[in-house]
Amino acid sequence: MNQFNNQLEICFRHFNKEDQVEPLMKNPSKLKPFTMLELMQTTVDTLMGHELNRQFAELKDCEIKNGSSYSLIDVYERCQL
Repeated sequence: MNQFNNQLEICFRHFNKEDQVEPLMKNPSKLKPFTMLELMQTTVDTLMGHELNRQFAELKDCEIKNGSSYSLIDVYERCQL
């Protein structure tokens, strides 16, 4: 959050370049900036979608496992790939 103009920003980092800070814009056209409320709602919707996937898999007697090396999704059992 830019503390001067209240706009959400994203910082792109690359190992051999200077950091690039840009406004966080909505896809696909990237014409309107995200508000913090919209960003948090998108996060909630995404996490709720994963919970619904887990519940559906359980209903069908299946499992979804999370083999990611780093993840914020905690609804799936972890596994090593």
